[in-house]
Amino acid sequence: MAPTSKQIIARRRALALLVLALVISLIWGIPQLFANPNSGAQPSASASVEETQSAPAAITECAAGVVKLEAFIGTEVQETKNSYQASENPYLWYEITNTGIVDCTFNLGARATFFTITSGEQTYWSSRDCDREGLTDTMTLLPSNQTLKSTPSMWLKVVSAAEGCGEGMSPVPTGGASYHLKAEVNGLLSENTQQFLLY
Repeated sequence: MAPTSKQIIARRRALALLVLALVISLIWGIPQLFANPNSGAQPSASASVEETQSAPAAITECAAGVVKLEAFIGTEVQETKNSYQASENPYLWYEITNTGIVDCTFNLGARATFFTITSGEQTYWSSRDCDREGLTDTMTLLPSNQTLKSTPSMWLKVVSAAEGCGEGMSPVPTGGASYHLKAEVNGLLSENTQQFLLY
Protein backbone atom coordinates (compact mmCIF):
# COMPACT_ATOMS: atom_id res chain seq x y z
CA MET A 1 0.00 0.00 0.00
CA ALA A 2 1.51 3.34 -1.04
CA PRO A 3 2.04 5.97 1.71
CA THR A 4 -0.40 8.77 1.79
CA SER A 5 0.57 12.36 1.34
CA LYS A 6 0.10 12.97 5.09
CA GLN A 7 2.54 10.18 5.93
CA ILE A 8 5.09 11.58 3.45
CA ILE A 9 4.81 15.04 5.01
CA ALA A 10 5.16 13.61 8.53
CA ARG A 11 8.28 11.65 7.52
CA ARG A 12 9.78 14.72 5.91
CA ARG A 13 9.08 16.76 9.04
CA ALA A 14 10.69 14.10 11.24
CA LEU A 15 13.71 13.96 8.95
CA ALA A 16 13.98 17.76 8.97
CA LEU A 17 13.80 17.82 12.78
CA LEU A 18 16.50 15.15 12.98
CA VAL A 19 18.79 17.13 10.64
CA LEU A 20 18.13 20.31 12.62
CA ALA A 21 18.99 18.51 15.87
CA LEU A 22 22.27 17.27 14.35
CA VAL A 23 23.18 20.75 13.12
CA ILE A 24 22.48 22.29 16.54
CA SER A 25 24.57 19.59 18.21
CA LEU A 26 27.46 20.28 15.87
CA ILE A 27 27.22 24.06 16.32
CA TRP A 28 27.18 23.71 20.11
CA GLY A 29 29.76 20.94 20.39
CA ILE A 30 32.57 22.17 18.14
CA PRO A 31 33.35 25.41 20.10
CA GLN A 32 33.24 23.45 23.34
CA LEU A 33 35.69 20.98 21.88
CA PHE A 34 38.21 23.69 21.03
CA ALA A 35 37.56 25.74 24.18
CA ASN A 36 38.39 22.87 26.52
CA PRO A 37 40.20 20.05 24.71
CA ASN A 38 41.59 18.58 27.92
CA SER A 39 40.11 19.58 31.25
CA GLY A 40 42.91 17.70 33.03
CA ALA A 41 45.47 20.32 31.87
CA GLN A 42 43.83 23.18 33.76
CA PRO A 43 45.67 22.69 37.08
CA SER A 44 49.03 22.85 35.31
CA ALA A 45 48.04 26.02 33.49
CA SER A 46 46.96 27.63 36.77
CA ALA A 47 50.19 26.57 38.44
CA SER A 48 52.18 28.18 35.63
CA VAL A 49 50.34 31.46 36.09
CA GLU A 50 50.95 31.37 39.84
CA GLU A 51 54.63 30.63 39.33
CA THR A 52 54.89 33.54 36.91
CA GLN A 53 53.20 35.89 39.35
CA SER A 54 55.40 34.85 42.29
CA ALA A 55 58.68 34.82 40.36
CA PRO A 56 61.01 37.63 41.57
CA ALA A 57 61.58 40.54 39.22
CA ALA A 58 65.04 41.09 37.79
CA ILE A 59 67.30 42.97 40.21
CA THR A 60 68.15 46.42 38.87
CA GLU A 61 70.39 49.29 39.94
CA CYS A 62 69.30 51.17 43.05
CA ALA A 63 66.97 54.06 42.33
CA ALA A 64 67.98 57.57 43.32
CA GLY A 65 67.23 58.34 46.96
CA VAL A 66 67.03 54.77 48.32
CA VAL A 67 70.72 54.41 49.27
CA LYS A 68 72.06 55.98 52.47
CA LEU A 69 75.82 56.50 52.98
CA GLU A 70 77.61 57.30 56.25
CA ALA A 71 81.33 57.92 56.84
CA PHE A 72 83.11 56.53 59.92
CA ILE A 73 86.50 56.92 61.54
CA GLY A 74 87.85 54.75 64.33
CA THR A 75 89.92 51.64 64.97
CA GLU A 76 90.93 48.75 62.74
CA VAL A 77 88.07 46.66 64.15
CA GLN A 78 85.59 49.41 63.20
CA GLU A 79 84.98 50.84 66.64
CA THR A 80 84.22 54.53 66.21
CA LYS A 81 86.53 57.01 67.90
CA ASN A 82 86.67 60.81 67.82
CA SER A 83 90.16 61.59 69.18
CA TYR A 84 93.65 60.23 68.50
CA GLN A 85 96.97 60.49 70.22
CA ALA A 86 100.25 60.97 68.35
CA SER A 87 100.90 57.21 68.38
CA GLU A 88 97.52 56.32 66.88
CA ASN A 89 96.49 56.18 63.23
CA PRO A 90 92.77 56.40 62.43
CA TYR A 91 90.98 53.95 60.16
CA LEU A 92 88.38 55.11 57.65
CA TRP A 93 85.35 53.19 56.38
CA TYR A 94 81.78 53.71 55.31
CA GLU A 95 78.43 52.05 55.89
CA ILE A 96 75.87 51.91 53.10
CA THR A 97 72.18 51.02 53.48
CA ASN A 98 69.48 50.20 50.96
CA THR A 99 66.43 51.88 52.50
CA GLY A 100 64.14 50.66 49.70
CA ILE A 101 61.70 47.76 49.79
CA VAL A 102 63.47 45.70 47.11
CA ASP A 103 67.03 44.47 46.62
CA CYS A 104 69.10 46.46 44.14
CA THR A 105 72.67 46.79 42.90
CA PHE A 106 75.10 49.65 43.52
CA ASN A 107 78.69 50.31 42.44
CA LEU A 108 80.89 49.83 45.52
CA GLY A 109 84.08 49.51 43.55
CA ALA A 110 87.31 51.13 44.78
CA ARG A 111 87.41 53.26 41.65
CA ALA A 112 84.12 54.90 42.68
CA THR A 113 85.02 55.34 46.37
CA PHE A 114 86.59 58.47 47.88
CA PHE A 115 87.35 59.84 51.34
CA THR A 116 88.06 63.51 52.10
CA ILE A 117 89.41 65.03 55.32
CA THR A 118 89.02 68.75 55.90
CA SER A 119 89.59 71.31 58.63
CA GLY A 120 87.67 74.52 58.27
CA GLU A 121 87.67 75.45 54.60
CA GLN A 122 90.89 73.58 53.83
CA THR A 123 91.10 70.06 52.42
CA TYR A 124 94.06 68.31 54.04
CA TRP A 125 93.68 64.84 52.61
CA SER A 126 91.79 63.29 49.70
CA SER A 127 91.99 59.74 48.41
CA ARG A 128 91.71 61.22 44.92
CA ASP A 129 95.41 62.06 45.29
CA CYS A 130 96.30 58.41 45.90
CA ASP A 131 97.58 56.08 43.20
CA ARG A 132 94.32 54.83 41.71
CA GLU A 133 95.75 52.82 38.86
CA GLY A 134 94.13 49.41 38.55
CA LEU A 135 91.10 50.25 40.68
CA THR A 136 87.85 48.89 39.28
CA ASP A 137 84.08 49.22 39.56
CA THR A 138 82.16 46.51 41.42
CA MET A 139 78.38 46.21 41.15
CA THR A 140 77.24 44.86 44.52
CA LEU A 141 73.86 43.57 45.67
CA LEU A 142 72.37 45.73 48.42
CA PRO A 143 69.64 43.73 50.19
CA SER A 144 66.57 45.70 51.20
CA ASN A 145 66.86 47.40 54.61
CA GLN A 146 70.32 46.00 55.29
CA THR A 147 73.62 47.80 55.92
CA LEU A 148 76.98 46.84 54.44
CA LYS A 149 80.35 48.01 55.82
CA SER A 150 83.45 48.66 53.74
CA THR A 151 86.87 47.34 54.71
CA PRO A 152 88.63 49.90 56.96
CA SER A 153 91.75 51.60 55.59
CA MET A 154 94.40 53.35 57.67
CA TRP A 155 95.10 57.08 57.34
CA LEU A 156 98.68 58.09 58.11
CA LYS A 157 97.67 61.61 59.23
CA VAL A 158 99.45 63.25 56.30
CA VAL A 159 98.60 65.97 53.81
CA SER A 160 97.79 64.61 50.35
CA ALA A 161 98.84 66.24 47.10
CA ALA A 162 99.31 65.38 43.46
CA GLU A 163 102.53 63.57 44.49
CA GLY A 164 100.71 61.11 46.74
CA CYS A 165 98.65 60.52 49.86
CA GLY A 166 100.74 58.26 52.10
CA GLU A 167 104.26 57.75 53.34
CA GLY A 168 106.68 60.60 52.68
CA MET A 169 103.99 63.29 52.69
CA SER A 170 103.91 66.13 55.26
CA PRO A 171 102.07 65.45 58.52
CA VAL A 172 98.86 67.34 59.24
CA PRO A 173 98.65 69.75 62.21
CA THR A 174 97.87 68.08 65.55
CA GLY A 175 97.79 69.42 69.13
CA GLY A 176 94.00 69.17 69.36
CA ALA A 177 93.28 70.17 65.75
CA SER A 178 89.72 69.40 64.62
CA TYR A 179 88.99 67.59 61.36
CA HIS A 180 85.96 66.33 59.45
CA LEU A 181 85.63 63.19 57.34
CA LYS A 182 83.33 62.80 54.33
CA ALA A 183 82.83 59.77 52.08
CA GLU A 184 81.66 59.49 48.49
CA VAL A 185 80.64 56.27 46.76
CA ASN A 186 79.46 56.11 43.15
CA GLY A 187 78.66 59.82 43.24
CA LEU A 188 76.68 59.54 46.49
CA LEU A 189 77.93 61.78 49.34
CA SER A 190 77.76 60.67 52.96
CA GLU A 191 74.86 62.19 54.86
CA ASN A 192 77.01 62.81 57.94
CA THR A 193 80.25 64.66 58.52
CA GLN A 194 82.37 62.73 61.02
CA GLN A 195 84.29 65.09 63.33
CA PHE A 196 87.47 64.01 65.16
CA LEU A 197 90.48 65.50 66.97
CA LEU A 198 94.21 64.85 66.56
CA TYR A 199 96.58 65.35 69.52
